[in-house]
Amino acid sequence: MEFVPRNQQRERFPVGQTDDQHRQIQVKVSIFDVSSRKHALFIATVSNVSQCSNYTLDTDASRLATYSATTSSCDSTVYATPLWVRFTGGGATTLATSATLSYRCGTYYTGWLVSSLPSTSGTTTTAVVCFSWSTSICSWTTTISVTNCNAFYVFLLASPPVGCNSRYCTQ
Repeated sequence: MEFVPRNQQRERFPVGQTDDQHRQIQVKVSIFDVSSRKHALFIATVSNVSQCSNYTLDTDASRLATYSATTSSCDSTVYATPLWVRFTGGGATTLATSATLSYRCGTYYTGWLVSSLPSTSGTTTTAVVCFSWSTSICSWTTTISVTNCNAFYVFLLASPPVGCNSRYCTQ
């Protein structure tokens, strides 16, 4: 939520209505403090994208790109059916955005996001994930979708292209 002084109001679309794509809704809250006789106006833009409220929460801290182990966890069964995922484990909130070494995040073939995250709330973009192996930082690729849900991101993930021994890494 952002505080906007009354004399600097800026509405991107009418309060109480959605934007053109029905992705966001603006809500205006006006507060008057009787004791100080001051008025405050808050305008909040709330995401209206279904995946921002209908996702699977992944809290697995072993997905962190900094996690080192010679185990081989497998996302091909976890994401056999594509699903929207929000990451929160071990402080992670997004897919890793830089090349991740093999034998990190609990697997051999490590997946990291090559593309930029969407910067506008309510926006969904297509992104590329690379899977690293040995000295190659991008041995295989797959395409995913990413949605900016204002305070967090959700990712539409499917089975990695390598099959078992591969995993999406987080940061």
